[in-house]
Amino acid sequence: MDDGLFEQVNAFLNETFSSFKAITEEIKQYISSFYDLVSVNMYELKGSKGPAVLIANKYGTKKDLEDNVKTNHFRLKNRIVAFKKKLNERKAMIQSGIIDCAMCDGSGNLKKLGWHREEGVVTPTTEKVLCPRCGGKGKLTFDRNDKALINLILARMEGYADFCDNLLELTNKIAEEQMHSSIT
Repeated sequence: MDDGLFEQVNAFLNETFSSFKAITEEIKQYISSFYDLVSVNMYELKGSKGPAVLIANKYGTKKDLEDNVKTNHFRLKNRIVAFKKKLNERKAMIQSGIIDCAMCDGSGNLKKLGWHREEGVVTPTTEKVLCPRCGGKGKLTFDRNDKALINLILARMEGYADFCDNLLELTNKIAEEQMHSSIT
C-alpha cells in the first residue's frame, strides 16, 4: 500500500472508529438509565419508595427517566443504522478496489494559491497543480491484500454494530415491560 493510500485508509478507519467509540459511549449512558429504570421499579415493587425516588430524581421524575430511556433508545437506534449504512458504503468502495483521493476530492488537481505583484499591486492567484497523493488520477487503488485486511476490519465493526443493535432491542423490550408494569 503506498503512502497516499495508507493515509486515506487510515483516515477513514479512524473516522469509523470514532463513530464506533461514540456509539459505545451512548450505549454506556443508555444502559445506565436503563439500569436506573429497572432499579426504580424493583424498589417500588419491594415497597421501598425512598431509594426509588432518589434514583428517579437524577432525571427529574420517574416519567423523565422513562422518557430518557425512550429518547436514548431512539437516538442510538438511528446512530447504529447510520453506522451500518456507512460501513456498507465503505465495504462497497473497498470491493471496487478504487477510491476517490481525499486530498483532491477525486479531481486529480489541487489549487495552489500564489500572489502576483505588478507595479506595486499584489493580487491573489490560483493555479491548478497535480495532486501529489494520486499523481493527478483522482483515484487510489487497492491491491488484493489491502482489500482483504480492510474488509476484515470492517466485518469486525459490522459484527459489533449487530451486537449493539441486538443489545439495544433486548434492553428496549425489557424497558417497555418495565414501563407498562410499573407501579405509579
